[in-house]
Amino acid sequence: GWSLSKSSSGFTLSCSGYSDRLSDFAIKLLTDFCHLHGSSDGDFLQESHFTTAKDKIVRGLRSYFESSRADSLALYYRNLLLSSKGDGVTENLALAEAMKLADIEHHHQQIWADKNMVVEIFYTGNVSNREAQGLFDQVTDIIADTQSKALEGQAERMNYSPWVPGPFERRLPPGEDIEVHFDSKNPKEENGAVIVTYQSQIEGFKGKSLSSEESLHQSAAIRLLCRMIKEPLFNELRTKQQLGY
Repeated sequence: GWSLSKSSSGFTLSCSGYSDRLSDFAIKLLTDFCHLHGSSDGDFLQESHFTTAKDKIVRGLRSYFESSRADSLALYYRNLLLSSKGDGVTENLALAEAMKLADIEHHHQQIWADKNMVVEIFYTGNVSNREAQGLFDQVTDIIADTQSKALEGQAERMNYSPWVPGPFERRLPPGEDIEVHFDSKNPKEENGAVIVTYQSQIEGFKGKSLSSEESLHQSAAIRLLCRMIKEPLFNELRTKQQLGY
């Protein structure tokens, strides 16, 4: 099987299985993903695929508030309050509805035009060092060739900000309680939800170049504390008092 996913740090292409041609499959997928609009190899992005994907996203955003559970909505509003970047469902819906295939093609090219791109490859299983090195060389050659094509005629116009691991969380005023109340728009939802969030005033650890030694110790202590109290809280609230899940 295979998957292509994204996160705040970039794209991840994963391939798994028992075939001895798994590396060839991975190279084929990467080659297709690297096809730029207007290239002689054919477009990676097709109008039919774009239309289907856009329709699915738009329908999902339109029905989000009417179909989500109470706890999912509570998490949504909490995360929206704390997020330092991004917009909510309403803003994302407007963007999705206005999106055109040309916008995706332009963004696809900009991805490969980033001269600060870093490639990491993890190849595991019954493979030799020579096979792993061979796959790495193929991948880097494909990406270098794609990047060269993406930068043609526009190298001077490409301007990227330094990457930082994110997203960052908004810092709330110390000692101030904030309450967010909402009514569910899902007519089938009969349950309610309460989420209580405590925020540390010491920033989370984001790496040695961005964070202090104190934030590393604080992040480790909070994670350990959460692991210690998770089971007792579940046992008391869910098992004994049966207050929900």
